Amino acid sequence: MTTYLSWNCRGTRSKLHDIRTILNNFHPACFCLQETFLTSNIPLKLRGYNSVRKVGGDLYNSDHFPLIVSHTDSGGAIQLPPRYLFQRADWAAFKKLAVVTEAMVSTADILEAVQNVVDILIHAADNTIPKSSPRLRKFRRPWWHEACRDSYRNQRKCWSIFRRYPTTENLVAFKRARAFARRIRRRSQRESWIKFVSSIASSTSSKQLWKKVKAANGVYKEFSIPVLNTGHMSYSSPLDVSNILGQTFAEVSAVDSYSKNMA
Repeated sequence: MTTYLSWNCRGTRSKLHDIRTILNNFHPACFCLQETFLTSNIPLKLRGYNSVRKVGGDLYNSDHFPLIVSHTDSGGAIQLPPRYLFQRADWAAFKKLAVVTEAMVSTADILEAVQNVVDILIHAADNTIPKSSPRLRKFRRPWWHEACRDSYRNQRKCWSIFRRYPTTENLVAFKRARAFARRIRRRSQRESWIKFVSSIASSTSSKQLWKKVKAANGVYKEFSIPVLNTGHMSYSSPLDVSNILGQTFAEVSAVDSYSKNMA
């Protein structure tokens, strides 16, 4: 489902952090920002989005110039292709559904027979193997720690109180909590950047350097153990795969595997 958002931000330059947070949380296809003082010399660049200014036209009885932010992909929000989660598959139900009969393959055209088998396998997989979400994952930030989390929670708490009880005291408390959370985040980012730069030396290889650069940007590559096929059965659980590998290595290294000359 495509999401469209509209917000009277009252200052895009001071709300860039909030704008990025909204984009990362909701991934809208179009984000309309209302800005009173919107001039052509103020650029707005957001990764993955195009900014379109609607200035000089009809303001529809409003003093706010609309600024439309849309995805660079005209097809809508960016989504990842879903993939099967074999670790959570119901193989017993898959075996019952993935039944290839003789009538499916007894056709004059070999391509039709192959397509029949593929269709029955895909149908069984779709009904017994869950898929991953197509939404973009939230990558971890190396500078985010418990202090950032606690200060952000306190900011959200103060905002919730002020929204329900809009008094001057609650407004001051919310602004203090927001300023404190911002100070904690900036300090953590600065310390993380100093630590990152200090870890790079002349002896650092290019592989380690790019790994550090991706980690600084919050991009991590997860390693997944593939499905192991022994010829008789298939194993997808990490524990089963490790046991099969250990058993195979033990058999290869056993005395029975050596020839008589080596013994």
